[in-house]
Amino acid sequence: MLKVEQSKEVFRVLRAYSRISANSHVQLVVRLNTSVDSSVYNKALSGRVSLVKSPSADVRLLVFATEQEKATFASSFLAQDVVGDVSLVERIIGGQVRLDAFTHCVSTPAMISHVAKLGRTLGPLGLFPTVKGGTVGNALDQLCSALRAGNISLKVNKACILNVTVGSLSFQDTDLVGNVQAILSYIVKHRADAVKGELFSSVYLTSTNTPAVLYSV
Repeated sequence: MLKVEQSKEVFRVLRAYSRISANSHVQLVVRLNTSVDSSVYNKALSGRVSLVKSPSADVRLLVFATEQEKATFASSFLAQDVVGDVSLVERIIGGQVRLDAFTHCVSTPAMISHVAKLGRTLGPLGLFPTVKGGTVGNALDQLCSALRAGNISLKVNKACILNVTVGSLSFQDTDLVGNVQAILSYIVKHRADAVKGELFSSVYLTSTNTPAVLYSV
């Protein structure tokens, strides 16, 4: 593991070590204080973080809406999105839709009871839509726009480690730094009262075939 003092220097180091592609993803890994269970963090961080730039070059949405809602917000959907009602739910149950192709899942309140049937399918993929996560609502145009702009949710694993993609090596340094700082600031702002001592145990960044580089918080 390497350590550098300047934020932008981190990305210069990652690019120097990367031998794959300029589009290789950059991962932010945050080790949080283990004085509390990971569920405490996940409850505190249940909202969405607004990033400077979307970390996904190709945002693909899986949208559950009635036929009327689909027609009303037709201009909000792109060619790579899949939009449907109960029939889409049934297609997913039947294994006819490749879910790993989607970056986000959105639902209107009218459809959420039907989407609930997919809890065990969408949940493990981090795709199940929720109100707190900003992926359930009537204003599909606003929801879709926010997700394309870079609004993400955070999930801490059982070891109290957060692993999230903040962009790719082809991004401008200012965008990468902005995304990292937005996430860290969100974690600090929503710190759980039960956490004792320092919030961050360590913060580092890594990419494909690169060492982990410590990030100065």
